[in-house]
Amino acid sequence: MRRSYDRETIKGGHADAIPIAEALVAFLEERDRELDERARVPGRDGRMHSPEADPQKVLRTALARAGLVDYWVHTCRRCTPGEPCSERHADGELRPCPRAG
Repeated sequence: MRRSYDRETIKGGHADAIPIAEALVAFLEERDRELDERARVPGRDGRMHSPEADPQKVLRTALARAGLVDYWVHTCRRCTPGEPCSERHADGELRPCPRAG
């Protein structure tokens, strides 16, 4: 890991090597050839994907469209250090916290 979006380094200010098991290398190289540019981490040119390329958001959207989501739990980040405020809603719309606004 070398950089993070608009920063030249990660939070720690240095690059970190992440070891990959030897048995996994050939598999990853093969998958890399099969996947399209959007799925590669990082891209072939070595650049990171944009912040909009959020795999969690893509998965959540796909699950909701497939009808597999019963409800969304909205948790206020401002209330979290004390007593978290959480509410269930039928949709994923952004809502203000009733306590923190």
